[in-house]
Amino acid sequence: MLADNNETDLKAAAAECQQAWQGAGGQASAAIASQVTDVSVLADVTALKEAAYAKFQHVDFLMNNAATQNNGAASAIEHMDRWTDTLAVNLMGEPARAIC
Repeated sequence: MLADNNETDLKAAAAECQQAWQGAGGQASAAIASQVTDVSVLADVTALKEAAYAKFQHVDFLMNNAATQNNGAASAIEHMDRWTDTLAVNLMGEPARAIC
């Protein structure tokens, strides 16, 4: 199950994974699923979870490599909201608004 907030990049990655899967002897049936997801939107993350369970019935391994940066404009002292959002997305994969 692949997710990205960029639909074009997501389609390309899914196609590449599908080709690799088939090249390794995997069945031609859809072994790769993808869904456009913005991890800063809790509803998107929830929809991704539901899609993954609907497709595969369980999740054995989860890797979140979502990240955001603020180019130095989010110090904890001056911009606590930006600092909190950066940590929430980078460490938790979801917006601070959803976890605080």
